[in-house]
Amino acid sequence: MHSTISRLTLASVLLWGAACGDGATTKPIVTTAGIFASATPAAVSVVQGATGTAAIAVARINFAGDIQLTAEGVPSGVTATFTPSTLGAGVVTSSLTLEASGTTAVTTTSVTVRARGTGVADATTPVSLTVTTAAINPAVTLGVAPATASIVAGQGATASVAITRSTGYTGGVNMSVTGAPTGMTTAFSSANPIAAATVNLSVTTLTSVVPGQYTLTARANAAGLTEATATYVVTVAAPPTNRITWRFCNPDLAPIWFAYLDGSDGTWQAATAVGGVYDFAVGQPQVGVALVRTQQGRTVTEIRYYALAEVAAAGAAGCGANPVIGPEALARLIAGFATPDELATLSLGGVSSSVTNSGTPAFTISRVVDGALDLIAVRADIATTSAQRVVITRGVNAANGSSLGTIDLAGGTSFAPATGSVTVTTPNDGTITGRNLFTTATRSSAVFSTTLLSSGLPTSYQGVPAERMLATDLQQIQATQEVGTTLTRFIARYTRGPTSVSMAMPADPGSPVIATVSGAPYARASVSAVVPQPAFNDRFVITFDQQARARRWVITSTTASRVNSGAFAFTMPDFSSVNGWQNSWALGSGVAELGSSFSGRTGAANDGSPITGTTAYTISRQGTFTFP
Repeated sequence: MHSTISRLTLASVLLWGAACGDGATTKPIVTTAGIFASATPAAVSVVQGATGTAAIAVARINFAGDIQLTAEGVPSGVTATFTPSTLGAGVVTSSLTLEASGTTAVTTTSVTVRARGTGVADATTPVSLTVTTAAINPAVTLGVAPATASIVAGQGATASVAITRSTGYTGGVNMSVTGAPTGMTTAFSSANPIAAATVNLSVTTLTSVVPGQYTLTARANAAGLTEATATYVVTVAAPPTNRITWRFCNPDLAPIWFAYLDGSDGTWQAATAVGGVYDFAVGQPQVGVALVRTQQGRTVTEIRYYALAEVAAAGAAGCGANPVIGPEALARLIAGFATPDELATLSLGGVSSSVTNSGTPAFTISRVVDGALDLIAVRADIATTSAQRVVITRGVNAANGSSLGTIDLAGGTSFAPATGSVTVTTPNDGTITGRNLFTTATRSSAVFSTTLLSSGLPTSYQGVPAERMLATDLQQIQATQEVGTTLTRFIARYTRGPTSVSMAMPADPGSPVIATVSGAPYARASVSAVVPQPAFNDRFVITFDQQARARRWVITSTTASRVNSGAFAFTMPDFSSVNGWQNSWALGSGVAELGSSFSGRTGAANDGSPITGTTAYTISRQGTFTFP
């Protein structure tokens, strides 16, 4: 550029000299003031959503004033910026930035750069601008929910990994996990490459895992993709001590005999309660608990098999499910009935009572535990079983013998139940009964809309509106199907409020195989059952009931307690040598009514407790078995 300007100046001098002639008297050279401009490069290419630059240079001839730079002919969607836009005395360079938005039209055009100064002619220089299409790169992103888990060494956790494909990518991805410590194993529910939009990530640990917080990184890879990652933070606590405490808070359920088994090949040992608490030590992968109690004139023997990681929580769960009986008796008065054929039910901390409009609306609810409880009252039509109004009062803590006052089931604190739609699909025909069970953290509950359902057809149901629920409340849509006299199917879904829900009952598992065991001092049998489809991932229960003898045995085995991963298999124990056992508690020869059930759940919390979205399944069979 400078050489160009020098040539222009030299040309002015030569022209002046030619006009004067060779012999002319020398005169001063008079040069006209001016400015000149140029761009480097003269052509700029910009991708949609990106920027391009060009250097703008100016030359001055007999001019020291400010020079203003502007751009003309800039297409829509493109922004032109000079840095600086005003060139003061002695400044001869600026930078032009051309920024194209992501929606700028693809084009090639000429942008004119204009240099303007006072008293001199404008200078211009063209810049060719080409806007090109942004490259479309296939992409995948990952998301993990929940993003964290807290477990005890020896336990496991499961998270859902969402795989989001974009910019036209529809193929499979290969999933892997990094960051797992020694003793922790990870696995995906689908084999690579994974074509689905979600996949479950399961984490299992040995009891030897060093306690701490571990950041696992889920990775998705495929040809042509940039690796996608998401983190799953797992906090591992030290395994609990093997000292187990088993509590019975409700004296009505306290056993008359208690024993435990440490290991599948161990020996049953009797335990003695101290203050209603049984304390014992175990350390093997399989743990058994046996107890005998009397219920409604029958002697019931219960045997439960757990994995070591489950038994501590099981021992503590009894008080939550069956708390101590309350001493309080509270009076109440029901108002707000609309028709003679209505029923009001009230629940307060696990105890309930009811009254009809045709009866006396004043009555007493007994055995209420002390403390703040949720009160739930429902007014329903007896003929249709549909709820009309609901009252929920939180934190009721009345003194023994006091009155709860009048509960107005038509007043301002009452509300109408909400309505949702449920569709249940079953493997074959059979009567399906549906209902909705609402419960709170204080064990207060209400049953809504018992109705008949048809497989595959939507049916409305009632419940508590989601906006009136606390985070600790649960609403469970239940469907029970009786198939003949020998098969019962049960399915339930936990929701926030009545909504549109679809549930499908799994296929029926087969019947367990029962065989007698000879040589025992009382009637015993061996039981084996093939593990059905993964939906039944919770437990297997079998019962032997001899009503004529008023004897019943219930054997429960959790999925985690199985010694054989392919089937449940166990033999009714011989307790005859265990301290305190009485053979009169056992079954005898003859017919016993037989019941067996497989249960499972999906979407539960890490500790197995139900949360919103949890689905529970149970398939039960009834029959008979004859002991010799």
